[in-house]
Amino acid sequence: MEIGFKTGNVYGYFKLHLRRGRIISKLRCKVSKENFFMLISGKDISLRELLNSFTMTYNDIIGTIGVGIILFAYFLNTMKYIPVNGKLYYVLNSIGGALSCYAAMLIDFWPFVILEAVWTFVSIYGLIKTMKVAMT
Repeated sequence: MEIGFKTGNVYGYFKLHLRRGRIISKLRCKVSKENFFMLISGKDISLRELLNSFTMTYNDIIGTIGVGIILFAYFLNTMKYIPVNGKLYYVLNSIGGALSCYAAMLIDFWPFVILEAVWTFVSIYGLIKTMKVAMT
């Protein structure tokens, strides 16, 4: 269902659709920052007040932790704190990839599920390979 609107210099439309019993709305419009805040809140609101009104859901928290772990591993590797073929690098990538894959599954975003699943399996393969080399 689409709902068109025109308010002052604001033009756009809302798209509403149902996914797993929840209504998801999308707003598309050309609007100035001030008019956008007024449009969605019904009153004059600052950017800080608007950002403070957003809350993270369970899948947002899991995905943020997973991506954070992957970026932390990348940072440690880039700064030469851990080697690229070290066990810690592969463990961090495996955990981060698995958490990110799970978060993507929760929101049914399959391209990211595939990306993170492959990332996780490659990291696990690298960890196994590294452990075999260390054992011999």
